Amino acid sequence: MDTFERETLAPESPYLQSSATCNFTTAYFKDFLNQIVSHRDTQAEKAVKIFSWVRDNISYELGLRPDTAAGTLVRRAGSCTNKANLMVALARAAQIPAAFHIMRVKTKDYFGPVCTPRFSAFMSNESLHIYTAFNVEGRWLKADGTDDKTLCLSSSHLCRQSELVVFDGQSDAMINLDQNHIVFDDPIRYPHIDNILGKKMRLPSSIINVMNLYLTFIRLHGKAYNHVTDLEGGFFSWLSSTFPVENEDFNLAEQEILKKINFRMPKQELRSQNEKVGN
Repeated sequence: MDTFERETLAPESPYLQSSATCNFTTAYFKDFLNQIVSHRDTQAEKAVKIFSWVRDNISYELGLRPDTAAGTLVRRAGSCTNKANLMVALARAAQIPAAFHIMRVKTKDYFGPVCTPRFSAFMSNESLHIYTAFNVEGRWLKADGTDDKTLCLSSSHLCRQSELVVFDGQSDAMINLDQNHIVFDDPIRYPHIDNILGKKMRLPSSIINVMNLYLTFIRLHGKAYNHVTDLEGGFFSWLSSTFPVENEDFNLAEQEILKKINFRMPKQELRSQNEKVGN
């Protein structure tokens, strides 16, 4: 269906229903929704307010957690999947039909230059990216509120993928990805992603924790850096002095993954990889 084709959805539509992880039927959830939107708002205005609130008040973090929508609301942080799940839940609670889109991306290209060599060693070649679609006044609109405003404003000068996404309730609003970085953008609108949220994280928590501390550092100090190499150096200096235990855990994990890379690579590629990770 074209983005701008109008569609009327019945109340029993799966795009308006709760699920195991997209849970919005509790009094707490509905009371919270009333703090974001007003009964006087149009459907488009409600969608924009929900999008903007989740984008900016739920800090983006790496690592898929099995949190429900309510759980993400309490934690105030989540991955693209967690944030999309909360956004859909809030929209449905406001009687706005909402769905999930699944995109497969080239992981390192998706994160862009801020995915420095030391971090890229842990990245898979491809990964899933989840984002939201709202049915606003009969039109399906795509809206990706993954990156929070603070993160965007602190890193977009280094990474075009981090440019702030603004949704106006009238047209699609997507992350600034080059089409070559997208492996597949599934046109199907999924009513829930319970099966995806049930998956386990691929990386150990020691790695994920440091990657999320890196995002915290960018929010705090990203504007002070004009080059990604300087940003990486500044982060690891900050990490070693502020979070020495986490820094040591990361170093040990980095050594282990380097051993695996070294075991598989011919000498010429091995030398290049060692230079990449700064060894």
